Amino acid sequence: GTSRQLREASEARPLAMAATTAAAKHQDDPQEVAVLFGSQTGNAQDVAEDLKRQICRSARYGRLRVRSCTCQALDEFDVTALPLRTIAIFVTSTTGQGDPPDNMRKFWRFLCRKSFPLKSSLPDLNYAVFGLGDSSYPKYNVVARKLYKRLEDLGAEPMVPLLPLSLGDERAPKGGHFAALDRWVDALLASMARVTGAEGDGRPPPEAEDEAERCPLRASVVPAPAPGSRAVAFDLEAEARRCFEALGGAAWRSSSSLTFGKLASNEPMAAAREGEEPRDVRRVEIDLGEGAAWSPGDALAVVPSQRQDRVDAFLDRIGRRSDEWVVLGDGGDGGEVGQPDPSRAVHLGTLIRYCLDATSAPPRSYFFQVASRFVGGGGENEDLEREKLRELGQRAGRDDLWEYCTRERRSVLECLQDFPSVQLPLEWALALCPRLQPRQFSISSAQDDRGDRGACELTVAVVNYKTPWKREIEGLCSTHLRDLEAGSGEADKVPAWVERGSLRLGILSGALLGTGDGRRIGQESCAVLVGPGTGIAPFKALADHLTRLESRGQIARDARILVFFGCRAEEGDFLHQEFWEKCAEESDLFRRPGGFVAAFSRQNRGLRLAKGAGAAVP
Repeated sequence: GTSRQLREASEARPLAMAATTAAAKHQDDPQEVAVLFGSQTGNAQDVAEDLKRQICRSARYGRLRVRSCTCQALDEFDVTALPLRTIAIFVTSTTGQGDPPDNMRKFWRFLCRKSFPLKSSLPDLNYAVFGLGDSSYPKYNVVARKLYKRLEDLGAEPMVPLLPLSLGDERAPKGGHFAALDRWVDALLASMARVTGAEGDGRPPPEAEDEAERCPLRASVVPAPAPGSRAVAFDLEAEARRCFEALGGAAWRSSSSLTFGKLASNEPMAAAREGEEPRDVRRVEIDLGEGAAWSPGDALAVVPSQRQDRVDAFLDRIGRRSDEWVVLGDGGDGGEVGQPDPSRAVHLGTLIRYCLDATSAPPRSYFFQVASRFVGGGGENEDLEREKLRELGQRAGRDDLWEYCTRERRSVLECLQDFPSVQLPLEWALALCPRLQPRQFSISSAQDDRGDRGACELTVAVVNYKTPWKREIEGLCSTHLRDLEAGSGEADKVPAWVERGSLRLGILSGALLGTGDGRRIGQESCAVLVGPGTGIAPFKALADHLTRLESRGQIARDARILVFFGCRAEEGDFLHQEFWEKCAEESDLFRRPGGFVAAFSRQNRGLRLAKGAGAAVP
């Protein structure tokens, strides 16, 4: 309405004023560059941070006329200051069903306001966009495409065309998204050289890659807290929260509802038959405590914990102990910072176990660049290791890095074990470890809205596979959940929070009685749900919720749901079989044309369950 239009016009005014100010700036001044990222799992952030390092190197060697270069998440950037920048570079991934990453959503909503004048809101901005995606998904790099188009519509000038350079594909042979990224960076730096008035192609000279850089993280080992305090009365939950706060910027920081759930049960649901490859699917129930709430289609984001023996192996490799305490800080500009504050100390073992992925995720190329500068200790293969590390950290070694590290899923710990001459200082070891990312699992149970909260149920397939070189890899989070035991005290606590999903009860728009929550209302009262394997989880939650409503007379009599489920064999693979049989026996939602259909690929047969249909129909 009118009030909304006025509000949007008011909020658009700072952008217009900033654009006017930008037009009056001297174009001969060295430029300020903003590198901005939207990242869900850390990949886009890594690309953005590496790009900032390259720009700073080029500027130091006079290849770009750049005064400063900053790198931050899009939601941390003041979008109203965008017109004051003459160069902004965006690196973003796509998540969910074509959605922007969590740390980009506020920026994107603001940029999409209809009140911004087209072609005149960002007239002095030169920009570039690089997208990280997977071409096997239907909405491949859709966020990067939309962002590129929106900035162009607002009057900004692209420095690199969207196609064919600006879209990275994880499925690309020999290098994944790096296959496009390297060519995009070359084109970007050349364009930036023209925009900033520098000569040449903008690329840093080869010797810049060997230049020592200051660590972005400061880590100081301090004495353990005094007896009778945190070191003695150790509280795992409290210490893990301190570690989360000390690192900052990690994915789980985006949620204010982080809680430490307690494992209620952990039971196997599927197992391999004789002669088949091993597999394990489990029903895991986690009590999230008071105040937790979820709906069908929501997911539980779980922060996994690394195995203690592997954490100890990593700490031993870098010459530290699990029971040490450290104070973390920003590397800053290397000036005097005074003595570390012991009250800010965190437990090193907990920091590694809950926050840094030292034992699962492959490191980035920058890890090898830095590691090559810390080869020492008098080993007989020092020169050979230094040379190989340099190759893996340079562009010419992309293919080798892909084969050795990415495709084989070698962790930071394994890389350090393969290069025993590397002696990383503590701050670099912590800075180069990928942040431990939460994993999302679709919730497969409904929540009783009458006050009996109950436990949140997950359907977890334990990940286990072999690499091309026959190395056995276990999924970090699924293995962690598999190994949890209910009633084991501190060890059965699970850091987690609920993430809202895209599934809504509006799929049965005419079936719900008395819906006054703004969901769409129509005549349809039937939904077809297709969920193979563990993909059945959100539909089990939906069926559970609807049958609860049905028992209270809150579902229209003609409502139906037809569920299709696929697995390899009825024996050992039929997930939640008792639940679906009970639904088909008792609920009118499963009366024909509704029902439950299971297809078994290894047996070349299936069955259909429906209320009133008698025995299962093969």
